[in-house]
Amino acid sequence: MKQIINSLASISGYFRHGSFFLLAFLVLSLSSCFRGYYQTNTVHGTDSAVLASLQKENKHFIVHTPSGPFGLKDVKLSDENFSGKKDFLDPNNDRLLNPQGETKNPMSKAEKKVCITEVHLYTDSSIEESNVRLSYNQINRMDVYGLDKKAIRTSRIVGIVIITLSVAAAIGISAAAVNSMTWY
Repeated sequence: MKQIINSLASISGYFRHGSFFLLAFLVLSLSSCFRGYYQTNTVHGTDSAVLASLQKENKHFIVHTPSGPFGLKDVKLSDENFSGKKDFLDPNNDRLLNPQGETKNPMSKAEKKVCITEVHLYTDSSIEESNVRLSYNQINRMDVYGLDKKAIRTSRIVGIVIITLSVAAAIGISAAAVNSMTWY
């Protein structure tokens, strides 16, 4: 062990600038590793049973209309319709309103708690009043956000591979440098 420490200490001046580039490579490569992703789980149409189960899970409902999205609070369900009061949306989560596709949508760790509790309901009806009442046939699409486990798993595997290759490259470069310095 002492021999390795002495060898690394002897080449520290030699690889001072190379270490900076290696560190920059590691920071850039690790910035996209271990990311969180969500999927929309889109279905076209819904009914009272599905919305009742989502309400029991304490999901937050967001309604998208032609005039723009808004949240719903005090949600009530009946056999014929879905009702509630308009609520403001958190501007920090605006990025979650328009996902790129059904899968592999990136989310930060801060957004995770909010993201996986959202249910987005889409309607072509214009709603101007503060009390909202929609029949189930007016809801033409529903997105129930959830974790995209496949994309998360892929991100973790790629992250582990990049870290392993980076460490192996650093060890290989250090070993080659130590080997070349011992000949002089």
